[in-house]
Formats: sequence, C-alpha cells, structure tokens
Amino acid sequence: MESRPLPPNPDPGATEILVYQNVIAFLSNACLQTSQNADKVQGVQRTLDSYLLSMSSESLVGAIVNSLGHRTMLLELCSQLGLANDPTLRTALRTDGEQLAAHSVSMFESNSLETAVLGLEGDSAQRFMDAVQDALDKGFLMAHEQSSKARRIIRKLSESCD
Repeated sequence: MESRPLPPNPDPGATEILVYQNVIAFLSNACLQTSQNADKVQGVQRTLDSYLLSMSSESLVGAIVNSLGHRTMLLELCSQLGLANDPTLRTALRTDGEQLAAHSVSMFESNSLETAVLGLEGDSAQRFMDAVQDALDKGFLMAHEQSSKARRIIRKLSESCD
C-alpha cells in the first residue's frame, strides 16, 4: 500500500495531541532516577526528546494513525533501560490506552472526523485500523455502542480502501 499524507485537521481550533503521555513521563522519570550508565541514560533521554517533536499531532486522526508506532518506539527505549517489565510502565501503558480509546470514541461521534478517517488511504488507513482494533482487543472499548461504532468505522474504511 502506498502512503498519502494525512488529511488536514477538520477542527482548525484544536490543539496538538500527544499520545502516550504517561509512558513518556515514566521514561523521563526513569532517566532522572536511574543509576545506570550515564551515557546510556543520556542517549535514551536525547532520543526521547527527539521523539517528542515527532509524536505530537495536529489532528486526532493523525494521533491515532501514528499511535502504535509511537508505542513501539517508547517500548524500545524502555527496553534499553531494562524497564520493559516494570509494573509502573504497564500501568502507564494501560492509562494511555484508555485515553487513546476515549479519543477514539469522541472521533466516532464526529461527522467531520469520520469523514477524515474515511479519506485515509494506504499505510495510514491500515495503521488507523490496527490502532482501533488494538483498542478493541485490549478491552478499552467495552461498551456495546463504542465497540459497534469502532467496528463500523473499521469496516467502512476497509471497504473504501478495498
């Protein structure tokens, strides 16, 4: 699939969205508190700082499209510090997943955002579907109405992308 740029934000008054804020805070605190090799910690902190610039999105659709890739990058940084199995990280991931699902629900209820989603093509469309399916699989969209809307938008996007 060929990737196209994400559609512009249908809500020009919206502020930037940053997903995985709790994991970012966890990583930042870990960098400050660890007694590991200073060069390794500084390298992780520099990488995290550079990721922060690329992780914010001007649109909710863009935030969801890129969310799984951002989670992968953050988990790689956690692994570098030996924190992949930390219970605090798991809590932060769950909280961030719930917040991302809440963003998704608000998107399912907006005609302009649904139109933006249905305009996705290629890799962007696939990443969006993967992110919404991930929220469904993890039980973040448990209410029947929420899961129905999520499945409906996945189906419609899948049909529009063939």
